[in-house]
Amino acid sequence: MLRIELLGRPRLTLDGEPATFAGRPKVLPLLAFLVLHPGAIPRERVASSLWPEVSDAHARDNLRRHVHYLRALLPRPGPSAWLTAGVRTIG
Repeated sequence: MLRIELLGRPRLTLDGEPATFAGRPKVLPLLAFLVLHPGAIPRERVASSLWPEVSDAHARDNLRRHVHYLRALLPRPGPSAWLTAGVRTIG
């Protein structure tokens, strides 16, 4: 079981054991956005929410990179993936 605590200092625990989580500055906001918006979310919505100050194309590139960073930081999943990323949606 993966537990994510976002209030105060962010913490992740996997099966009751602390999981290390350190990454690029927007990785934690990406994780928080996905946790707070369950289900499949259009990539454009996530990208424009996290990078409103850049062009749509640049925001999508940032999202693609940060999804890769997030996957590398999350503990290895059990029977189901912690993160699902399709061509048009992410969740």
